[in-house]
Amino acid sequence: MVDPARVAGRYLGHGGQGVVIRGLDRHLPREVAWKIVHDDDRGAQARLRHEARVLAMLEHPHIVPVYDLVDDGTTVRMATRLVRGRSLGALLSSRSQTSDLVLLRHMLAVSRAIGFAHEQGVVHRDIKPHNIMIGDRGETQVIDWGLAQVATDVEPLAGVVGTTAFMSPEQARGERATPAFDVWALGATLVEVVTGRPLWSSPEEAILAELKCGLRPRIDSSQLPVELAVIIGRALAPDPENRYTDARMLTVDLEAYLERAAPGPSAVPATETPDCVAARPVGEARLPTRWAMSGDVSIAYQVFGQGPDLVLIPGFVSHLELSWEDPSLASFLERLGEQHRVIFFDKRGTGMSDRVDVSSLGDRLEDIRAVMHAAGSERAAVFGISEGGVLALLFAALYPERVSALVVYSSVAKSTVGPDYPIGAPPEMFEWGYSEIRQKWGGPVFLEAEAPSRVGDPAFASWWARYLKMGASPGAAIAVLKANSKIDVRHLLKGISVPTIVLHRADDVLTPYNSCRYIADHIPGARFVALEGRDHLPFVGDSAALLDQVLAFLAEPHPRRSGAPLVAFVLVVNPVTTHRGNLAEDAQAALDRMFAETLNRHGGSTIDATRPGQMAASFGLPSAALACAMALIAGAAEHDVPVAVALHLDVLTRDDLTPSEQVFDRVAELAWRGAPDQIIVTRIVRDLATRVDLAFELRSKDPEDPDALFILRQASAQ
Repeated sequence: MVDPARVAGRYLGHGGQGVVIRGLDRHLPREVAWKIVHDDDRGAQARLRHEARVLAMLEHPHIVPVYDLVDDGTTVRMATRLVRGRSLGALLSSRSQTSDLVLLRHMLAVSRAIGFAHEQGVVHRDIKPHNIMIGDRGETQVIDWGLAQVATDVEPLAGVVGTTAFMSPEQARGERATPAFDVWALGATLVEVVTGRPLWSSPEEAILAELKCGLRPRIDSSQLPVELAVIIGRALAPDPENRYTDARMLTVDLEAYLERAAPGPSAVPATETPDCVAARPVGEARLPTRWAMSGDVSIAYQVFGQGPDLVLIPGFVSHLELSWEDPSLASFLERLGEQHRVIFFDKRGTGMSDRVDVSSLGDRLEDIRAVMHAAGSERAAVFGISEGGVLALLFAALYPERVSALVVYSSVAKSTVGPDYPIGAPPEMFEWGYSEIRQKWGGPVFLEAEAPSRVGDPAFASWWARYLKMGASPGAAIAVLKANSKIDVRHLLKGISVPTIVLHRADDVLTPYNSCRYIADHIPGARFVALEGRDHLPFVGDSAALLDQVLAFLAEPHPRRSGAPLVAFVLVVNPVTTHRGNLAEDAQAALDRMFAETLNRHGGSTIDATRPGQMAASFGLPSAALACAMALIAGAAEHDVPVAVALHLDVLTRDDLTPSEQVFDRVAELAWRGAPDQIIVTRIVRDLATRVDLAFELRSKDPEDPDALFILRQASAQ
């Protein structure tokens, strides 16, 4: 330990790495905080150098900035900003002088700082009240980054490090640091802020024992607001998989809570400009944008209005913030917000969301779930516009428990014409679209088809050109259009069980009348509304008539239907040895047990197989079915029984979960003809797959043919 008497300046404190003194900057006339380590502790010197490098990476208003690093061979010194004030720990000891809301605003600033660090690949590992400084002018600074781990560290600091009372269970077990460490520590700090008591009252050894066992800490939340209790509970989930992914996700919920608890500019520290609010009051000039994490992809979204939740899925391309610059679109959105809490987002690959591959329908459905989760919505009405209507149809079919009602405007069940679908668009129409984008992007492309009533309106044409240009690059726009050209969800329509309304304008040239009518005719109990007009964009033309229908439908009581169809993925396993003769009785019994255990682990339901030796099941989601298929291949290999697995989608009845004979026979035949260790899937299963490590090889036919078959490659069981 460094002796304070050996250093010049006013002593401020000490810790495991040395002392902190108040001294002068070496180059400028200002006071700074010097952290000093002498040569009697090489490890502490290395950590101080590391801390300086970490702080140099993190330029953020709520992270203490580094000004200087002096390393003369005997002493290592680091200069940082001198925060004139007290630590949050000291503030909590005299909390009678500080309101809970003020303390929570400081925690919001801390959460933003840690969220920024997580974005840069840095985990603090020692967040606690005494490492949070509150300045005399109300500023918030996170200090003491000596234990931080950077994702690029070749040799991270190993072992159990940090402060026991703020450690997560996995941190106490000495596991590799993840952002979940800091989320737990933020939750533990929040407990002390809002209850006035630390998370743990046991001795350190007892705390470590409980943490290593993964026990949930006991918190009296009876006096806490429900929303805040939920935030703390999620931050302190013993399993890191159930915690916030990182501090950015916690920040979103804490911001929303504070905005509702104390709306207006005072909901954040006075030194900070708010960049996010929970909802946009109708008529306000600007709506902040947030980002939800869908895997590694950031999806931009906004929340506005009041009432039951409504998820709005845009068409072709969009741009959240430019949406409010056109009076007709802003008015359209505001009217929705008068009766609903609207959750509005840019689809992946467009607008303010990450520009990534858009070919997977499964990934785009996961984006909807991610946005709903980030916005705190468990169940909502879903309103899909044009291509967004396809996503709405899929979401309602696969996640009916999350959808209270479905609104589809000017959409299609299949994009292109085919022998069994003469009402689709010819391939030449898409080729024309690609050509228009390549040659005219940056101008008001497609205006004559999207909004013919606004042709000749220079202000609208200028906004539309800018909206498209900012919503996607030419390549991204073509990628979206190509993905749209492959749409075919006809077989899912009869499995949609939520109340549904389908709307269409009679003279819409982009979406033929019969295409919309087809959707309504094939969804049980769906209502079809034909409106006057020729504009494809819903906010152009007589948007009031359209919204009258939508809002009236959503206001109706919609009881949940019983005995409704269920979309499911049918899986059949075939022991390949049955081609040469039936399995021995004991081998078949072992295979049956393995099948039952694997099925139970992945949430599948057994259904009767029709061929000897085969096993069959159904799943609600393609991800679960594919994971189970891979696990079955691996499990069968352990029993020296090669198997083939086939997967397809069907609509079952809730009463007996029996697939249609036609679908079941097809899947059984595919499995029967499959090669050892082969997983054969149909096109819709491939399209709805979400794992990026899954690769599919075309087995037969044109890949865009709805009957095309694929073999799953390069995957391992999860």
